[in-house]
Amino acid sequence: MLDALAKTTISEVILLFLLLFVLPMLALLVKRLRKYEMLYGVLKEEGRKKKKKKADEPEPAAPPPEILPEDEPPPDNSYPYASRIFLSPADKACLSALKEAFGSDVDIFPKVALWEVVEPTEKAVGYANRLRGLLFDFLICDAKTGQVLTGIAYNPGKGRPAGPIDELKAICHAAGANLVFIDMAEEYDATKLKDALGIPDLDI
Repeated sequence: MLDALAKTTISEVILLFLLLFVLPMLALLVKRLRKYEMLYGVLKEEGRKKKKKKADEPEPAAPPPEILPEDEPPPDNSYPYASRIFLSPADKACLSALKEAFGSDVDIFPKVALWEVVEPTEKAVGYANRLRGLLFDFLICDAKTGQVLTGIAYNPGKGRPAGPIDELKAICHAAGANLVFIDMAEEYDATKLKDALGIPDLDI
């Protein structure tokens, strides 16, 4: 009977120990685990939102390219430029023949940019940019009124591609500007040059 009582008492002590110490610790551990699980879920959801927001945002514009050392102004102003001859021998020969052909009735200007004479009628950057790099080899104007009479351009040849010439022709035609093409030569006959330019039709 004493053995049975002792066994019962030990069982009750163990059960009491479990109830008083082990079970509360397990409950506390489970509670903390749930708390950590909830916290992990919140952090995971915030991470998903940040990823989604970052994906929806437009990519930032690329930074401007860095200026290369060779593009920076030299500290001593020693820019890599040199003067060049303005008129070639062919230009001088043509200018001399034009002066002989027209006398003082006209003003003759060499190397005139197209945009000095023609302007776009539509406000678009592309139309203005098409004028850049195009020029008349000579421009003839009325000496009294300053009115442009005709432009002169050399025909495509050595060192002169046809592309810019075709563009010059198309733009002058659209603007109603008179344009005459001549061959580049070392010598010019003033009378033939005048006839080639159609001077009688210019009412000089």
